Amino acid sequence: MKHILYAIALTMLIFTSCSHESDIVVKTRLLLDNGLRPDDGEMAIFNGKIIFVGEKARPYISSQTRVIIYEDGLLMPGFVNCAVSGITSCKTANPTSTEIITMQKHLASNGVVMYEESNGRELHALYMDMDRKGELLMPVFAEYELYHDEDFLAELDNLIENVIKNKSEFFQFNAIKIVLDGKIEDRAALLTMPYCDQKGFFGKRIWSSEELDKIIERANGAGIGVHAYCVGDGATHDFIQAIQRSGKSNTNNSIIGLELVCEKDLSLMAELNIGAVVNPWEWQNNEMVREKIVPMLGEERAGKIFPLNSLLKNGINVAFGSCFPTPFDMQYNFVIYNMVYRNDPFVMETMIGPEEKIDITRALQIMSLGGFKQLGLEDGNGILKKSMNANLVLSNQDLIEAERLGILNSHLICTISNGKIIFKGR
Repeated sequence: MKHILYAIALTMLIFTSCSHESDIVVKTRLLLDNGLRPDDGEMAIFNGKIIFVGEKARPYISSQTRVIIYEDGLLMPGFVNCAVSGITSCKTANPTSTEIITMQKHLASNGVVMYEESNGRELHALYMDMDRKGELLMPVFAEYELYHDEDFLAELDNLIENVIKNKSEFFQFNAIKIVLDGKIEDRAALLTMPYCDQKGFFGKRIWSSEELDKIIERANGAGIGVHAYCVGDGATHDFIQAIQRSGKSNTNNSIIGLELVCEKDLSLMAELNIGAVVNPWEWQNNEMVREKIVPMLGEERAGKIFPLNSLLKNGINVAFGSCFPTPFDMQYNFVIYNMVYRNDPFVMETMIGPEEKIDITRALQIMSLGGFKQLGLEDGNGILKKSMNANLVLSNQDLIEAERLGILNSHLICTISNGKIIFKGR
């Protein structure tokens, strides 16, 4: 039989006694060895933890155990979205708890087991209220954005205090966010070389080097990371240089929304433990890249946007973050496809920057382990083994062996966050 889903096991039909208690047992193919090897197996989950990985989980099945059998599927570490904009996703400046839950359900349907809220202080009070009421479907980590104004240092001290004191199991602040530039297509990205179609224009710098130094010194000095939204290689260079000047290497410093980075900055970025959060969704719209971005940057420089292969080869942790568009506008399988093939799946035209494509194994690691590392949670997540947290996603097929259409046509059977099934597919 190919699959039987979500059945409550009947003890008398399976065996007469249960020697170990479990909440969920899954029988499928498991992605083992840090995501390098799929193999047939079974897993038992209890109280939010993986308690067994092996060939036979029958001793863990009782009359109360939920058993999921999908022999042709693939059980993987759950996905992490490290840049979600709740306000943009809900399409209102004042979302309700119902709208946030709807957004979380959509994230869960795409394999997301936790996420980082990166946009809008206005949502923080709502998230904290939902947390107190136990309404959040999955853990939320929030960046506290620092705006560029005259009182930014006083505001920074207040933000640091909020980050330190607001922590719970399902909602906590984990970093200070600053915005260093904007989108390339709006000519708002800060570049190291001028735009090809606007002579002498490099983009606009938002924060001075002196201001960046003060922010990093105060935040890292308090043990809090700084997440810098940097699209252009000029902005990424400014932030990397500021981290180097600080003499600190806080493992929670990162560049979110990264599209371009100078080749000479890659090794320094790795040395300083600066992570990268990327959204290669632009390759879903190859026409826009060719018609708008290539004329602005030139073919060669445009091919270096989202340099996934270069980042990984230099030992930089890479995570996925949807940023824009919203989580409602994208599906997990298209994101993975874009990492692997770097072109529009509906057009199949020649890819831009083929040297920066990566294989499916590394794409899945970006979606999962890279995200857990970005949140500082890699010690208990991202690997399928005993005692790890049960943050998992089950696909209907073995994605490691899938080709183009296999990736695009795949769907999820279920998503498990903290040992609880938060999404059931077909």
